[in-house]
Amino acid sequence: MPKNTQLESFAHTVSHDIRSPLANIGLASGILNELVGGPLDESVRPELKEMVKIVASSFEGASLLVDNILLLAEAGNRPIDVTVVDVSEVARSILEEGSALIEQKGIKVVIDEDLGFLTANRTQVYQVFSNLISNAIRHNGSKQPVVEARFLCRTAEDGNRYLVRDNGSGIPQDRLEQVFLPFFKGTKGGSGLGLSIVANIVRAYQGNICAFNQDGACFEFTMKDFIEEDSG
Repeated sequence: MPKNTQLESFAHTVSHDIRSPLANIGLASGILNELVGGPLDESVRPELKEMVKIVASSFEGASLLVDNILLLAEAGNRPIDVTVVDVSEVARSILEEGSALIEQKGIKVVIDEDLGFLTANRTQVYQVFSNLISNAIRHNGSKQPVVEARFLCRTAEDGNRYLVRDNGSGIPQDRLEQVFLPFFKGTKGGSGLGLSIVANIVRAYQGNICAFNQDGACFEFTMKDFIEEDSG
């Protein structure tokens, strides 16, 4: 697809997705304006609360979309603040943050004890694993859901190779090639930017990523150590 066509499609999708929360905010603001212009007795309190809730929720949705667009724009940039990252430590922090949802959904999470090390920006490593693990949790409809993160190997040619998978219904075969496109959304919503962010970060580390089905949705990817070029 030509760049101009991609940009036009991107702009159209962004404007479409952000218009809905902005419309909700505008509508709720108008009703709030009418309510505060009248007598403020107890009878209007429930409606006031509902309008405030709509404004807050819509603002959060619009802000999240903007944040994700910025993340997408920055994801393929040259890594900065590069250090040796303990990938296992990153994965543990992701599980700690999502422990409530994991427990609520009864998900069994299996992560290799040793996920290796990467010379990388820690935030970018976090974004890759957080998006993939969160995606596996969100889209796993199995009665006994399992999410796995595996360290497959490390080679001089490919760097670290990983697999993140679930045991859900998988990705429709005709959509496997589209899941990394910006704003491609599954049946359970989301911004449609998470996997695009992952793909851009992986490419920034001279890696590659692919999606396939094998008793569930699987994402296999590689990331190489980022080595600063000698400017001298």
